Parts: sequence; C-alpha cells; structure tokens
Amino acid sequence: MPNKRITGTFFDFSEQQPGALDQLFQNLKLKLNTNGDDKLVNVKVADCYFRVVELSKENYGHIGREVWSGIIEKLDINELSITSDILGNRQVHGDGEKEGPVTHTGFVYDPLTSIILLHKRIGGINYDRLGVFLRRILKDTGVVKDSKGYQLAILVDPDKIERLRRAPTIKEMTFSYKPPSSMTSLKNGDRSILGDFMLADDYNGEHIRVEIKGSHLDKPKVVKKMDQLLELFGKEMGTARVVTEHNDTEEVLDLLSDKLSDYVDVNLTKGQKITEVVIIDSIKEIFENNIGVLDQHYRAGDQA
Repeated sequence: MPNKRITGTFFDFSEQQPGALDQLFQNLKLKLNTNGDDKLVNVKVADCYFRVVELSKENYGHIGREVWSGIIEKLDINELSITSDILGNRQVHGDGEKEGPVTHTGFVYDPLTSIILLHKRIGGINYDRLGVFLRRILKDTGVVKDSKGYQLAILVDPDKIERLRRAPTIKEMTFSYKPPSSMTSLKNGDRSILGDFMLADDYNGEHIRVEIKGSHLDKPKVVKKMDQLLELFGKEMGTARVVTEHNDTEEVLDLLSDKLSDYVDVNLTKGQKITEVVIIDSIKEIFENNIGVLDQHYRAGDQA
C-alpha cells in the first residue's frame, strides 16, 4: 500500500480587531451554502486567483472547542492543464481566458489561539501569499475597513526556544531584520529594539544586522530580545541565531529555520488519490496531535 506524507506548518495570525477572521469564515460559509453565481469570493494575488471552496467548523477529537477547517483553491489562469493516462493519452483542460489548473491547499484555523495550520502543498498557496490573501479578503468582504493590522507570523518550534532557555552558556547571538516604515508599528516595544530602529533610521538604513559575541552573554536578556524580535517582526526577520555551549559542546540554534510543523503518513489503496477529503482529514489529525503544544503557547502569550 503506497504512503503519502501530508505536512502542515503552524502560523500565528494577529488581529487588530479580535474575531474578524472567525467572522469572515462564518460569512464565507453562508455564501458557500448558496447556489448563486457569487458563492465564491475570488481574490487576485500576483497572477493567480485564490478562493475558499470548502469550510466547516466543528469540535472533533481532543480539541475541546470548535475550529475551522477548509480548502483554499488556487486558480492559475496563465497555465494550461494537461492530464494523461498510463498509455500517454492526453486531455487538455482550462484553455479558456478565465480557466486554468487549480491546486488545493488545506488549512485549520483555531479562533481561540489565532493559530493557523497550513498544508504544505507544492503549487498551492504558501505562507507569503496566505497573509496577502487573508488581508485582501477581509477588506474586500467588508469585515474590516483597514487590513494593515492583520499579520501572519511564523510560529517557532517551542522546543528550540526551550533549548535556548535551558542553555547554561550563550556565546553568540545574531539577528537581522528589515525595520518597519514607522515606529508606531512597534507598539510600545522594548527600548533596546527602539534603539536599534532609531540607529538605522539615523543612518537612512534599510536593514539591521547585529552580531554579539562573548564568553558568557546575559542569557535572560538574550532570550527576551529574541522573543521580542520574533513577535514584532515575524517574517521580516532575516536571521535569528544563537550559539550555546554545554559541556564544551557548541550548539547553533537557528530560530527561524525550525518552524513548528508536523506530518501524517496516509496509506493509499490502489487507485486512491489525494483528494480534498484526504487533505482535510490529515491536517485535522496534525492539528489534534499538537493541541497541547499550541495551548501551551497560547497560555504563555496570554500571561506575558
């Protein structure tokens, strides 16, 4: 029986108006239940159209609350779709002006923790485009007037952060990021981060890179700095690396490379394909398998 690995990556969705994404999905669910021509909300990002084509909200497994799961479809009107059988017989699809191949990407969204699990699919919607899609559809459907305050950020593997916290010695820290266009977006951030930004602004800088080395760096300050940088700048971070030492052994902790992700292996019977149902069932399983870690992350943020 062939196996197919379904992988998902976790992201945090910050909202200026809490509950906006939950409201958006409720509205889209109502539209999907109609038979009108406007049941799909198409959003153009780059040269492709994205739309939600499947949505459900339910309490399953050991989640303990209702979460959304669904499918985001990418329509590429610039490509021509060709299918073939084992003998090489081909069929052409999507040759019209507004037609083309589609790719399905599954997702789970938890309104309580504001965490999104995105199915990793080659050719589907990726991290960068998901953030743009969500902001545009929130604004286009009238759920929010200004979508700038809605951002998708990487959810770092908590085990990596915990290894940083447990490290007896920190010898090096390196971070780089693109500073925001204005200091107001930093909220009431830490003075050291504001200092970094003001220094770059003073020199008309467009990118900040800092490297600090020492035999024993101040661990609480290093941990605090990295936590704040990852929270404030998210995908704008170019580097977030720490070198620790334990029993004369160095460990390099790249806090950006290890996003929180997980997978399940699906057993496919002969002739079975990866369908929308297989995708949704798989990512729901991934979400359920990580609910303890996600709730711990949520509680830690709520107490901060």
